[in-house]
Amino acid sequence: MDIRAAFAAELASPTPEGLALIIAQLRYPDLDTAAVFQELDDLAAVMAVWLDGVAEGRSRAEAFIHVFCHELGYHGNRDRYHDPDNSYLNQVLMRRTGLPITLSVICMAVGRRLGLQVDGVNLPAHFMARYQDGAGAWLLDPFHVSVLPQSETATYLARLFGREIVLGSDAFDAATPREIASRMLRNLRSVYVVNRDVDMVLRLLDLLVLAEPNAEMYWQERGYLAQSLDEYETAVRSLRRALYLSGRVPQLQPQEGLILEPPKGEAGMEQALREIEEQWIRRN
Repeated sequence: MDIRAAFAAELASPTPEGLALIIAQLRYPDLDTAAVFQELDDLAAVMAVWLDGVAEGRSRAEAFIHVFCHELGYHGNRDRYHDPDNSYLNQVLMRRTGLPITLSVICMAVGRRLGLQVDGVNLPAHFMARYQDGAGAWLLDPFHVSVLPQSETATYLARLFGREIVLGSDAFDAATPREIASRMLRNLRSVYVVNRDVDMVLRLLDLLVLAEPNAEMYWQERGYLAQSLDEYETAVRSLRRALYLSGRVPQLQPQEGLILEPPKGEAGMEQALREIEEQWIRRN
């Protein structure tokens, strides 16, 4: 099964770490995913010993982040924040350093293995985990080694970024595995765009359009990048999809198993699509 097919299959019944490991295979195709899952199991077993007997509530939330960051050594990579390995789960586990979102994914994976409710919170500018039990809910920031109640989030983010961060009404909704994977893919896309690695950006877009099938911009970008690499079939299919989403052309058959309501359209791709289709025909 290729990576795109594996990602699509995982989306049917996903876990954040399962999607994250498929993303990691873009860079590490020989990755032993079974070994990584075992590493997460082992990590959870160690955490269980440290947390044994700790009472529910803030004490357990603080113990969780203390053990994870201080005893086990996981921390944010502030010196090389834009290193792509900060986004690959296998590397974060091995090096014990990464981005807020990958560190949080490990916290979530460990929490689930321990029967604890640890969710991801897809906040603007900064991803965090949240520990919740009968005594309340606390945000866990493994990147900055902090624990805080949700009521202090806006103040906390303003202090981190030196500006007010506006939080919407859904700011504290638990992030779905799909949303977490999308954010990881967008982070990596930004890194590889700066590095001008067209091939890797295209491979990330292969997964990003599965995670966000309604996002016209990613289908359009995928089409143009595929054209630049002479992958005309991918280019044509992607631009047709982008045109459909823009409302410019009808879609005869739904892709990715979805029936979509197209938004108001935009011009600009039709001529490019015709030219790419002509190139594809000439090539075949």
